[in-house]
Amino acid sequence: MILHLAADEKFIDDAISQFDAVNERVNEYWVISKKETPEFVKSKRVKVFSFQKFLIMCILGKLNNFDAIIFHSLTQPAKIACLFSSARVKKAWVGFGFDYYSIIENDELCVLKPETRKIAIDIYGNAKANSLVSSIIKKIISILFNPKSIDYFSPVLFSEFSLVSEKFNCEMNYVDWNYCGFVNTLHLLGDLKVNYDSKKVLLGNSCTPTNNHIDAFKDVFNFGLGYKIVVPLSYGDTNLYKDKIVRLFYESFKSEDLQLLTDFISFDEYVNLLQDCPFVVMNHLRQQGLGNIIISLFVGAYVFLDKANPLYAFLSKSGFDIYSIDDIKTVHSLPKPDVTKNRSIILSIWGAEAQFSKTERFINIMTSNGSDVEIN
Repeated sequence: MILHLAADEKFIDDAISQFDAVNERVNEYWVISKKETPEFVKSKRVKVFSFQKFLIMCILGKLNNFDAIIFHSLTQPAKIACLFSSARVKKAWVGFGFDYYSIIENDELCVLKPETRKIAIDIYGNAKANSLVSSIIKKIISILFNPKSIDYFSPVLFSEFSLVSEKFNCEMNYVDWNYCGFVNTLHLLGDLKVNYDSKKVLLGNSCTPTNNHIDAFKDVFNFGLGYKIVVPLSYGDTNLYKDKIVRLFYESFKSEDLQLLTDFISFDEYVNLLQDCPFVVMNHLRQQGLGNIIISLFVGAYVFLDKANPLYAFLSKSGFDIYSIDDIKTVHSLPKPDVTKNRSIILSIWGAEAQFSKTERFINIMTSNGSDVEIN
C-alpha cells in the first residue's frame, strides 16, 4: 500500500486521478491542513489531518503500516514522516520546485530579480520576526531530517535531479513523474487556438514573488498602448505580497489596462482565460507554471521566458517554438509559433498515454521488492 502525503495544494486532485487511474486499490491519500475542509483539494479520497493529529499518527507508528510513502513536496510533515517511518518503507519525493530551489542555491532570494528582492526582504523580513517559535521548530526538524532516508526523487526537470542529489550528498534514484493537470484537458481542447486578435498579456502564474512581477513592468510596457495585462493572483502567497503587488500595479498602469485575478476560478475558466491571451510572459528565474506554459503553447500563444530559467533551455532543447524575455522588445515583428509542431511535442512528452505509462512505472517501483531504478 502506498501512502501519499500532501499539503492542501491545487495539484493534488490531479495526482489522485493519475494514480487511481492505474490502480486505485494501492493508494491512500493524507492531506495535512489547518482547515477541516481543504481549500484546494476536493477529492473525496483524501483523509484530512491537522498537523497535531498527523504527529500523533507518526508517534503511534502508523506510517509503518504502509509499504511506501510518496511525499508531494518536501514539506515539514514529509521530513517528520522520514523520522518516524522505518527504513523498510520506501520513500519518494515528488518535487514542486519551491521545495528544493533554496537547497540548490542555499539562498531563498536567489530566484528573485532586484526590484522583487527588495519587496520580499521588506515584507518577509518583518514577518519572520513574528514567527520565531515556528522558525525554531522548522530548524529542529531540518537538523534531525536525514535526506539519505529518501530513496527516489522526481523533480520537475531532469537537470535538477543531480543538483539536488549533490547538495544533499545522497544517492537518490530518479523517477520520471510530475504533475500534469493539463493532461486531461489537452484532448478537450481539440483544435482550439488562441485568439490572436485579443490584446491581452498574461503575466505570471500565481501570487508569489518568484514571478518577479515588478521587474517585468518594463518588459510588458513594450507591448504598447491598448494592451491589457492579466495577472493571476488568487493562488500562492499570503496577503502580504498580494496587497503590495496590487498597489504597485495600480500605481504603474491604468485600471482599464489591468485584469487582476484575485479570486480563485475553476480550471476550465482558467483555460478559457489562457485562450484569450496570445502573449504569455513568465518572468521566473526558476521553473514554475509549467501547466500554464504547456496549455499556452498548445493553443498557439507566444510564450516568453527568461533565458536563466531552466525551463527555457529544456523547452528549446525539446524543439518548442519559445521566446525569451528580450524578444518582447520586437514582439510585433516576431513570427508566429508553429502550433502543430508544439502540439506534437507536448503530446509525446505529457500526453495521456505517456503520463499513464509514467504513473504505472512509478507505482511498480514503489510496490515491487526490487530497489534498482533505471535513470531515464
